[in-house]
Amino acid sequence: MSEKIFVPPHTETEQILVRLWQELLDRDRISIEDNFFELGGDSLLAIQLTTKIKNTFQIELPIEKLLQATTITKLAEAIEEIIFAEIAALDEAEAEQLSQSN
Repeated sequence: MSEKIFVPPHTETEQILVRLWQELLDRDRISIEDNFFELGGDSLLAIQLTTKIKNTFQIELPIEKLLQATTITKLAEAIEEIIFAEIAALDEAEAEQLSQSN
């Protein structure tokens, strides 16, 4: 069995997710390429993780996204997509309000 290479977090989102996984999975060292379920995650911990993500990032992450994005790298991308989509929606709503006030 080959040893996996440790890849540290590069972004703030990845750093936050590493801390959340460390807490939930009771592990000290987590690579951003590690698989949540291979590290001992299960459906109950996945639900707890989505709750922690909701509280930390103020977003709704469907459990299906977590089941598809099983590494920190992929999960960070999914979270950032949701955040950027929400920002874009806010920008559109703000632009709409400005155009209606003129």
